[in-house]
Amino acid sequence: MRDPAEMEQEAPVASSPIHRFAAAISGTGGLVSSVLILIVLAITAAGVWMRYVIGRPLVGIEEATGFLVVAIVMFGAAEASRRDDHIRIDMILDKASPGLRRWLDVWAHLSVLVFSVVLLATAWHTVSFSRRF
Repeated sequence: MRDPAEMEQEAPVASSPIHRFAAAISGTGGLVSSVLILIVLAITAAGVWMRYVIGRPLVGIEEATGFLVVAIVMFGAAEASRRDDHIRIDMILDKASPGLRRWLDVWAHLSVLVFSVVLLATAWHTVSFSRRF
């Protein structure tokens, strides 16, 4: 994982009011995402405690964490994009050689592109169906 000071230096400088406004919104999304990570940690720990120690599992913990993980990604995506980062686990990337790291970055970008195209096609079909309906 990179040093937070290094990440701050990489953040683009907001020069216009629109850039400052967008940076504030994406920064708020990043903050919300960080808080949600702590909430997921807490409810997962509570769910494990209740299930394995107390013997009375909490209903809906898995569903709640699933929805919260989606919210974490959605709220954090703008800030990650603004910093030219990805939302990913860097354990392998940090240990990779520079050449392999470049290919892993290409793979990540292609994966995002393919996913975006599939999502766009699905959205197009949904909108078309809604208009016909």
